[in-house]
Amino acid sequence: MPSTMNSWCSDRVITVTKLWISTITATFVVFVIITAAAVAANGKRNVFPVLLAIPAVLLTAAAVIHHFIPSKCILIHMDVGLWLQTSSAVALAIALLVRLVAVRHFGGDVVDLNAGDKGSSGTDNLAFTREANTIGHILQGGLVLFLFPVHQNVFLGSLPALGVLVYPLYNFIKRLLKSKENFAVSSFWNNASEWMYGVVLGLCLGYVLLTILQLRRGASPKSRRPLMTWVWWIRCVAGAVQTVAILAAIIAMATTWNNVPGRSGMHRPAVLKQSSSQRND
Repeated sequence: MPSTMNSWCSDRVITVTKLWISTITATFVVFVIITAAAVAANGKRNVFPVLLAIPAVLLTAAAVIHHFIPSKCILIHMDVGLWLQTSSAVALAIALLVRLVAVRHFGGDVVDLNAGDKGSSGTDNLAFTREANTIGHILQGGLVLFLFPVHQNVFLGSLPALGVLVYPLYNFIKRLLKSKENFAVSSFWNNASEWMYGVVLGLCLGYVLLTILQLRRGASPKSRRPLMTWVWWIRCVAGAVQTVAILAAIIAMATTWNNVPGRSGMHRPAVLKQSSSQRND
């Protein structure tokens, strides 16, 4: 790798302490309790607390393993590509949260993970249904696991970088073409939330594997062997494309925020309310 790029191409290192991982784990547990109570009180689907419980279990396992590691911290080496893919995913997560809680504007139900009616069909914008599409979206987001420095295989460290970005890019282009005028109420959001959950699971499982690796290595955290130049570029380009797609989706949501069918002159198609299981991929 050229010397002029060394500072830019070198890994950024995140230091995760036992206190940090314990705090994050406790936060997940608190939200599991809150959502479970809300489900019990309102008779909604129990999907939300279950979804939160899985990363809570993974992080608890990581915290327990971390307790037995002599060193006080875990070092996570993040190249530019992983930084871009992780930070853009965080931006998408914030946008998804804003979209979900805007119940007064779009309708829907936060506890039920229902983002309101779809503008194109009048069906529920319901996420995490019992469909193969849901599993597929989650698995595609979970490919972020392979970007963690828990292996030295160049193919496992590069090809999955392309796989992670495929769905948000495809999802954005498809919804933009089909629902350009009312993107904010399109099925982009329920589908993207499933992909985002896969990213969360991948990050949590990746951290578990890092703690196991550190426990096997011994007391002192070690630096990762530098990525090959072509691998670094693949991961970097993948992260950049994903970032552009997600930022474009957020902008499209903002510009079509008020284009809700049935309001401000927008026309809602005259269709009967369909089953929430009838959704697009």
